[in-house]
Amino acid sequence: MRIGLDIGATNIKGVLVKNRKIIKKIILQTKTEQGKNIIIKQILDALHLLYNRNVDFIGIGAAGVVKNGTIVYSANMSRYGWKNINLESIVKNEFRTKTTVINDGQSAAWGEFVIREKREGTLVCLTIGTGIGGGIVINGKLINGTAGEFGHMTIDVNGRKCTCGNKGCLEEYVSDRAIRRIARSYGLEATTKEIINAAKKGNQKAIRTFEVAGKYLGIGLSNIVNILDPDIIVIGGGISKAGRFLLAPAKREMKKRVMPMNRSVKIEKTRLGVFSSAYGAAML
Repeated sequence: MRIGLDIGATNIKGVLVKNRKIIKKIILQTKTEQGKNIIIKQILDALHLLYNRNVDFIGIGAAGVVKNGTIVYSANMSRYGWKNINLESIVKNEFRTKTTVINDGQSAAWGEFVIREKREGTLVCLTIGTGIGGGIVINGKLINGTAGEFGHMTIDVNGRKCTCGNKGCLEEYVSDRAIRRIARSYGLEATTKEIINAAKKGNQKAIRTFEVAGKYLGIGLSNIVNILDPDIIVIGGGISKAGRFLLAPAKREMKKRVMPMNRSVKIEKTRLGVFSSAYGAAML
C-alpha cells in the first residue's frame, strides 16, 4: 500500500492507494499563515490518518522548488517560512518508511499519466489553484528539476507583479487571486468557488470573468504547444472546476496563436480531479 500527499497553499490532500486504486481520501485546509511548524504538524497528522502497517511507500507532492527531498522555495508560501525544509527526512524519521518528495505539479502530471496508461507521446499537466503548477511526461519519463513552472512564464512584460518577484506571470491572470480580482473589476465580490457556482447559474459577470481568465490561459497554452508539441494538455486544480467557462475561451485563444500543425492537441480536465498530485506522488 502507498500514501500520497499533495501540499498546497490552500489545502493538503491525501490518498491511500492499494493495487493502483484509491481506497481512502482526505482533505485538510492548510494553515499556511501560521508558519512552517504548524504546516509540518498538519502533514504528519494527515499521514497518520492514512498510515497503517501495510504502507511501504510515502510520496509527497509539494508546492515550490524541491531538490533532494528539500523544499527550497515556494512563490506562494516562502513568506510564511515554507522554505529550506528537508521534508523527506522529517517524514522518514516519523514513519521509518521509504519517502520521496517532488514538486506537486510534477506529481500531478505523473498521476494523470499513470491513470491513462499511456506510454508514448508527451503529456503536459497544469494545476490551477492558489498558483499554477505543472509537469511534463515524455514517452513515460517524468521531467524533473524546475521544468513545468508554467505559472511563471511571462505573458505581459509590463504586467502585474507576481509573488515570485517577476512581472506579468501567467498565474497573476488565471489563479485564484486573479479570478477574484477580475470578478471585482466587474463588481462581483466573491470567493472563487462562489464565482464558479455563479457562472454555472448564468451570472454574466462571473461568465465574463472566466472569459477574461480563459483568454490569458489560452495565451499560456499556445506557448506550451508551440514549444513542446504535446499530445495532450491536462488542466487540474480547483480552478478547473469552472469547466467549459474557463476552457472554451482558453481553447479559442490557443488555436488563434499556435502553429497550424499544432491545432489538434487535446485539452482535457484531469481524470483524478483535485487528487491528481496526491495520486501521482503515491505512484512515483
